[in-house]
This record gives sequence, C-alpha cells and structure tokens, in this order.
Amino acid sequence: MPFVAALAVAAEASDTPTATAAGNDASGQAPSELVVTLPAGWTQKIDPASKVIFMRPPEAQVTSHSSDAELVVMPAQDFAGTAEEWHAAALRFAERDARLLEPDRNTTEGGLLVSTTHLVDAAGTEQRQVVYSARWATRAQAFVFFATSPAVFAKNAPIADRAITQAVGPGVADTAAGQTPVADGNDLAAPPATSMDSPPPPPGTFEPSAPGADLPAELTIEAPPGWAVQRDPKSGATYAKPPDAPSTDKAVLGIFPAVAFDGTAEQFHSQTLAAALGQGRLLEPAHHGVAGGFLATEAHYQMPKGGTVRAVVYTARWGSRAQAVVFVTARDDLFRNDALAANAAVLAVQVPGAAPAAPGAPAASATAGPGATAPPAPALASTGPNPGAGADSGDTMPVLEYADPPNFFRGGTGGNAYAEYQGSDINFTLCVYPFRESQGDIRAAFQQSLLRDWIGVMYQEEGVAGPPRFTNFTTPGADAAIGANFLDARQQEHFRLLLVSGHWAALVDMIAPTAFAYQKGFASAVQLLNSIHVGRKAAPPSLANGPGPQGAALAGLFQGMKQKTVSNLMLGAGYLSSQTALHFYLLAADGRVYRCYDFPPGGSEAAARQFDFAGAERMDPGNAGRFAVRGNQLYIRMGGPNQDEITATVTDPNTLQLDGVAYQRKF
Repeated sequence: MPFVAALAVAAEASDTPTATAAGNDASGQAPSELVVTLPAGWTQKIDPASKVIFMRPPEAQVTSHSSDAELVVMPAQDFAGTAEEWHAAALRFAERDARLLEPDRNTTEGGLLVSTTHLVDAAGTEQRQVVYSARWATRAQAFVFFATSPAVFAKNAPIADRAITQAVGPGVADTAAGQTPVADGNDLAAPPATSMDSPPPPPGTFEPSAPGADLPAELTIEAPPGWAVQRDPKSGATYAKPPDAPSTDKAVLGIFPAVAFDGTAEQFHSQTLAAALGQGRLLEPAHHGVAGGFLATEAHYQMPKGGTVRAVVYTARWGSRAQAVVFVTARDDLFRNDALAANAAVLAVQVPGAAPAAPGAPAASATAGPGATAPPAPALASTGPNPGAGADSGDTMPVLEYADPPNFFRGGTGGNAYAEYQGSDINFTLCVYPFRESQGDIRAAFQQSLLRDWIGVMYQEEGVAGPPRFTNFTTPGADAAIGANFLDARQQEHFRLLLVSGHWAALVDMIAPTAFAYQKGFASAVQLLNSIHVGRKAAPPSLANGPGPQGAALAGLFQGMKQKTVSNLMLGAGYLSSQTALHFYLLAADGRVYRCYDFPPGGSEAAARQFDFAGAERMDPGNAGRFAVRGNQLYIRMGGPNQDEITATVTDPNTLQLDGVAYQRKF
C-alpha cells in the first residue's frame, strides 16, 4: 500500500523524534500520541523501524509481504502546519499513483478529519480505504483502514472506526483538526416533545464576536406564516413546525444562532452538511445550489436507527459570522408540501454582501461573504436558464471541435452538460464544457473567479492555495484563449482553459491529485488541447418567446425508464451503483419544463397538472428549465450551473426520444 511505505519513510526521516509516550493523559491534557486498542479477534504486527502498527481483521488474507485488509496506525509526529494541511498530506500519500474510481467523501468525526476513498492502486488492485487524521497542540497523527474485498470492508470498517474514534480522548477532541469546538448534540436538542434526531449544530464557536460596525451579529429568519414556533432557551435555536405535520419529529425547520467562523462560505457549508448527515446514508446524490445569499444542499438519506429523511441545509457566511438553517422531514408528502414555504423564508433574508433575490425569481449564484478567502462566484454566471439565449433566424453559434485524448475513457458524470474523460492508467480528470452565452467581461471574470460556478459540482475546487498563473494561448477560431494553472486547498493540480468567441465562452478543465499524476496525465491530455478549434453550428431558438405553437401542442407529462445512480446501502452511502427507474419530463404550455425520477412531478399525475414550476426553479434549478419547438426540433435548456441542453427530433407528439430514452405521453 503506497501510503504505508511513504508515510513510514517520512516518519523515519523526520528531524523531530516520534513520541514514545502512549495513551491519553488521564488529566485531560493533550497526549503526545493516540493509542488505538486492538479490536477483539484482530491480530497486529509492529514494524520496529518505523513504529507503524498493522492491525488485521480475522478475514484478512495475509502473506509474508502484504495483507488485503489492515488498520494502519502511524506514529504521531510534531507538525507545525494546520489540520487541513496534515490531512491533505496523508490523503495524497494514500492516493499516490492510484486512480480514483469515485470522488472522495470527506467529513469530520469528533477531533478527526476523515476521507473515504475508492481507488485502484499502482499495482492494479481495487480497494476501499478510510483515511483519518488528527492534529492537536504541536502533534499530528494519521490512521488508515483499507480492504480489497467490499464485504470485508463493509464488515470491518465500522470496527476500525470505533477503535480510532475511541482513541481520541480529552485534550485532543477539543482541539484536533484545528477546529473550534462544536457544541455537543445536547446543546441543540429539539424541544422535549420531539423524537426525531434534531438538526445538528453548525460548526463554529458560540462565543460572541464583534461582527463589524455595519454587519449584523445574526440574521433574522422568520418562520413561515402559520407554523408553530418553539425556542430552545439553552441553545438559542428556534424550531418551527408546519401546520400539516403532526409533530416536529415528522417535519421541522431548525433556525440556529449565528456563530463566529473564520473559514470560507464553502467550508462552513461543507462542515454543516457533514454534521447534518452524521452517520446517515445517502439514498441518492445530494443536490447543491443556492437560495438568495445562502448555499443550499438537498439530501435524501437513511438515519442510523432506520427511517428515511429528506433535508435541505442552508448556510450563510458574512463578515466573521456564519449561520445555518435546516429543514427536515420524515415523510415525502410533508417535504413536497412544505419545502417551498421553508425555502421562501430563507429567500426573504438579505445576507450582507449578497445581491438581493428578485421576488419569485430563481435564486442567483451566491458569493462568499466578506472575509471569505475563496474566490467569488462570477458575476455573469447564472443558476437559472437563460431564456434569451439563441436566435430564431439562421444565426450560428460557436462549437468546440476536438479529438478525444489517448489513454482516457469517456465518463458519464457530465451527462449532456459537459464531456468528462478519466485517465485509464492515472488519476486525472478532464472535462470539456461547451460554449454558452455570457454577458459582461468574461475574461476579467475568469481572472477574478476562475469561473468556478461553471464547473461540475463534483470537480469544483473548495478554494485556491495561491494566486493562479495565467497564460495566453492561440486557438484556431477563438477570439481569446486564457489558461490558468493553480493549486486548490487540497494541493491538487488544476489547469483551466477559457475559450472566447464573441459573446460565447467555453471551458476545458483538468484536475489531478498530485504533481506526478498531473505530469503523467497531461502528456495525453495536451493532445486534446492541441486539436481544439472553434467551428460554427446553427444556434438553438430563442426561449424568451415561449415554446412556439408546436411546443404548446407538445405540452404534457412524459414517462420513460432511465438509469439512476443510487447508494449501495450494504457498503455505505459512498458506494454507488446504477439501477433502472421511472423518469419523467413535464412540459408546460408556456415553455417551462421539469424532470425527475421515481414519481411524476409533485408526487402524482394529479399533482403534476398543478405543478409549481417557479418553486422548482428555486429549489432544483438543475432539473428545471425552458423548451421550444421549431419545425420538428425540440430544444430544452435546464438551469443550474451547467445549463444542460437537450436536442431531439419530434416525429410523434405522443413519444419523445431524449438522451437515448423513449418517453411515452401520460397526459
């Protein structure tokens, strides 16, 4: 396993001796080293040179040189950097020379930073691993559990997790990970009458801080009209129950007090979301977006004690303050009935530094609040569809033409929104984002924000480690081509290329976890770059003037069967697979469109006839959009950062062929 060897060498080469003291100080003071107790039935081996401990479950297949399942306990070291820097280093070692099969899942557990990974290592062996790191006082330590068998991983990962988390004692849990202590769950318990697990507290400290002369210390968020409100005097949290919910254990809007927070808006949202999910298992990928000045994520997950929950986590960051709001329901009908009212309550709040949302309009892209270190979102990026794009005449638009890169395979994450390529022999991702219309100075916006909001959610950087290096290139057919090399907050290598043609812009984005992976992958990726030229194609019709006569006649509900990505609950929320599920498109006579899985929009065919398209644009912009029909051509443009575009030929008004799926009219 690359991580073990590399980190062991690093430990031996360190100028500072590793600690020999063991155990958590009974006085509660920070220990010099965390000691992991060997789980019952497991065996262990200690490398005398590096002091690395290898703990093996009974199912492990052990040879003289390796094992296919181990908990690796590294010795503690002196470390002057931050918790995030230590964790990033540990993760880089764990993933060195490996190819990720899915994005890392990052979270926190007490005083630990935790990343779950699924990869193929340098020897070609598929494995799942969990990387833990702790940083306290002047010390830091890392742990890894891995297994090549999914069944062995599923059985023993929770055992390893308990062993590691139990090693984090007083003096470490309070200061590890470089984070301010999070109030425990009892401090933000829901009113006594509830039995649902309460929305967890947002990360941060609850001590008051000076918010600045012109900035509020807290946002005032009013519960929707008619909702029953209770306030917890101990925590200061407010809980609002919708009128159709029998109790707050079925549906509740939790409004938490503001906290002092020094990180970025994205960091606060990520930590709050991780706390909200806790040990829950996602049942489908989370949907990320914005609501006014709040970052928002909708999640559907299973609770540790059983039962499923739908939740929307909202967070805002301004000045030195941050605040969280969570809407949670235990029933799908309550979510459908009340989520829009909860969302409207959030949209009514003006976050300092964020542009006010237009009444009834789709939420605009949010920027990080003052004091955040992440680059602001581009002013011209929109999360809603641009109905004015295109033309009804013979106008044309630019199109990127290029050759597929060698040693890459085509991935499926981007759908129609962008083309995704994955390195076949190295962890390297390349995405091509097609031309879209822009307004304002797109080149200045790129140099200010790197157009982060144009990038697919799975590949957006959480921040940059230093100023990007910009370079001008020449690309046939393009008015301008500007490249940016930069490191993100995890020290991953990025290259992003902006291509401009008139008022249209496209992006090519590359990401690799290490400099080695970047250099190896770029040798093939550069062949795609060298092949790029800008051509022309007929522009889609304008969507500003409605769907047209043929489009209005096409209005109705269409049903098909489509592949859906779901979590494998036997292996954990991060292990995804595909299954065939019902999929729907609802087209309105005024040109609006919405798509969803499993049930008709609104939950039934009757509800679909009265569907709230405006609410869907606010809550789920990536699946809400506009359409038009010109001749026999159907054009659909969704909202969200990527503005997915779909084109199809209509030969029968009762049948649609979209993305290779046949849809039949239901009404």
